[in-house]
Amino acid sequence: MSEARGIPSQATDMPIVPEFEFFDRLRKARTAYAQLAQKRITQRQFAELIGVPEKAYENWESGYNKPEDIVAVAESIEAATRIPASWLLTGRYEGDAYRFSREHEAAGQEAFSGADIDSLLDVAPAQRAGNVA
Repeated sequence: MSEARGIPSQATDMPIVPEFEFFDRLRKARTAYAQLAQKRITQRQFAELIGVPEKAYENWESGYNKPEDIVAVAESIEAATRIPASWLLTGRYEGDAYRFSREHEAAGQEAFSGADIDSLLDVAPAQRAGNVA
């Protein structure tokens, strides 16, 4: 097996896409917020901003552990910074789809029903099922 820069040859044709964990996204959220605020924001300041203990936030951002209620923390960060909770939780931003599912859950409904998906995508149920003539 020939290697280019320490990468196995069969992997050289594949794109390398880094995966960011929750703690990576916390750090990125804090630094992005600092850039918008045009000042340095420490872990302690960010913890105060989102209403959590400093030591807990330090442990989360360092990757030692995760919050017990990770969704609540993500929502607190979104409320304080406008950084989407969906991105913090998944690394993806789906626009209003996350907020829509949380509103349904709060109302005691399914996050998405087939009809909701159809209306969001403007797709007939037969098309969604793959039964298009």
